Amino acid sequence: MKPYRLPASWVNALQRLRTPVRRTYTRATTAWRSLSSREQTQLQGLLLIVLMASAYLFVLAPALKNIRYWQAELPRLQSQAQELQRLLKQAPGAPLANSSPPAAITESLQLHPGLPPYQISYTSPLLTLEFTPTPNPDPLLAWLNQAPSSLGWHTQEVLLQRSDDEGTPTVRVTLTLKETIGK
Repeated sequence: MKPYRLPASWVNALQRLRTPVRRTYTRATTAWRSLSSREQTQLQGLLLIVLMASAYLFVLAPALKNIRYWQAELPRLQSQAQELQRLLKQAPGAPLANSSPPAAITESLQLHPGLPPYQISYTSPLLTLEFTPTPNPDPLLAWLNQAPSSLGWHTQEVLLQRSDDEGTPTVRVTLTLKETIGK
């Protein structure tokens, strides 16, 4: 593997900078050596003070300001959260939860546009939904991932049948849902 070489323009620029940097470094070391040990100690102390002040201004002060802000803000947010919890406990239940099981599922299906027509049959504790063939079952699958479990049902069986009649592929979906125990 060949070693990496800097471009010639960079090498020239570095060589041009080398002389002034070396000259400045030589002057600084000469000036430092000409100082007495007491003056060197004073300059080192001054440098330490400047570094500590910079650390406070740029690191500690913003962090302390952030801590003070959140100490003032946190009680307000906690009281808002408690008020929200109190309001949620007082709010009436969703209308879907009070409906009969097939009606709750029917209402949920009606709230999701893009679902194909369906037939519903209910024999406690099973609910069977049979959808007419559709070329795009995505909205139905999205509903299936979300709605039944929130209504107290779980999916017992999903039957997907693909047909290629008349050149357009369609999917026939049959769902069997079961009531969750304790609902």
